Amino acid sequence: MRDIQKQIVEIAYSQIARTGKGTTDEVKQRAIEIMQSMIDTGLDDVLLEVHSKRVEWAKKTEEWLNSKAPCKECEEVYTCRQLKEWEDFYKSIIDSDTIKFYGEKDDIFDLRGSHIRSRIRDTCNKCAEKIYISYVRECDICGNKYHANRPDDKTNICQNCHNPIYMEEAKRVYQHIARAESLGRQATLTFKQWIGTLHTFGWKCAYCPDDFECIEHFLPISLKGGTSVDNCLPSCGSCNARKNDRHPDDLDRIFPAANLQRIRDYLASVTVAQPA
Repeated sequence: MRDIQKQIVEIAYSQIARTGKGTTDEVKQRAIEIMQSMIDTGLDDVLLEVHSKRVEWAKKTEEWLNSKAPCKECEEVYTCRQLKEWEDFYKSIIDSDTIKFYGEKDDIFDLRGSHIRSRIRDTCNKCAEKIYISYVRECDICGNKYHANRPDDKTNICQNCHNPIYMEEAKRVYQHIARAESLGRQATLTFKQWIGTLHTFGWKCAYCPDDFECIEHFLPISLKGGTSVDNCLPSCGSCNARKNDRHPDDLDRIFPAANLQRIRDYLASVTVAQPA
């Protein structure tokens, strides 16, 4: 019976201590009053036993909060109380309605077990904010802000827009970017720009009416062409092979003049649209 009484008092005491304000003695007194109103049995001795353990635990907690430890990111020394402020910062992230966490507010993924939580744990406020910012992305499809799973995630596609077609194109862009960088060529094409190019040409080959299959460089990489929005076009495998490494000035004998003019007009328009 005494064990059951202790469990009841522990639960009541925990709830009051979590939500109540005031001194420890005031919390104890409220616990006594509530328990006396709930159970017509003398529980003063049980409550005092529980209370004494809580006081001891509170003293140890206070000692730990006043001790010092380094921030795990910048390694500057702070009190543990200051390093625990990341919890309030983290809660403000969860409560924020300005960022979409992979969807609408009711579709938040479990941030309590997320990568971002483990990164900002035991960090100072400055480092916690920097880490948080490294996860914020703007979706290249819908334009909404969201949190990436990891800071090195380069897809920039929120969960609402996440689908196999877009992911395949994102992979295609990043492969060409890596290739251009390895060859010392311009490597500025973004996923958003590439999707815009695909929409312009109706997801068809720029040189013929067939479906596109690859990214084609109007000025070939071998001729110092870059992977940029003003040099990349959708192409089918056949046209890509026919064009090969030819210079744009040598394409009139291979492709229809109307198609080449459309390509040149488009590349000229995106070149003008790019910021200086």
